[in-house]
Amino acid sequence: IKVCGMSLPGQLEALPGLGVDMVGLIFYERSPRYAIPLLNPLAIPQDSRLKRVGVFADAGDAFIKDCCQKFSLQMVQLHGNEDPQFCRELQEAVKVIKAFRVDDNTDIQKLQQLYKNSCDYFLFDTGGDKPGGSGKKFNWQVLLKQKIERSFFLSGGIGPDDVDAVIDFAKHRNATNLFAVDINSRFETGFAVKDMNAVKHFVDALKLAWNETYNQ
Repeated sequence: IKVCGMSLPGQLEALPGLGVDMVGLIFYERSPRYAIPLLNPLAIPQDSRLKRVGVFADAGDAFIKDCCQKFSLQMVQLHGNEDPQFCRELQEAVKVIKAFRVDDNTDIQKLQQLYKNSCDYFLFDTGGDKPGGSGKKFNWQVLLKQKIERSFFLSGGIGPDDVDAVIDFAKHRNATNLFAVDINSRFETGFAVKDMNAVKHFVDALKLAWNETYNQ
């Protein structure tokens, strides 16, 4: 489970204790969740249970690598129009998650072919003019028309009441490579301010449902 759009030190420190696996720090200047003005790198918990993911959109290679070093990022999530070559070159320095904005007309198979050798993970988010954080879902059935061959993150408008929907999605034969669930704006009381009780309830409920479904 990845919680994206975080920047408050107190909330960051609480994430490992809630069973969260990854935290997303946004380095896209036009985002209301832009982390750099708010976050001291030293405030990010250096906890082995919590992987740090930097979220970028059409940023330059030098800026991404500088943020990786300054904020001790272990993964980068590319949410813009980065081409396969850019992703592949960045892979030499850090693990890469390539995000795709999905609508009813998105050709998932074509995206897979283009980027199959250029990233470590896919992430599927809701289509639109802005790179993420809309709070809206896309039609998950679009993903299931063909098997997704690479480990992927499911994102886009996932909220506190979506545990059953996530489990049902994960059961589909074409979704066996579901790697992580990415939550953000539906858990906020303000930009970058998470309702930590809602996060805890969701994490607990999802992990319980997952264990009951797959570890019987």
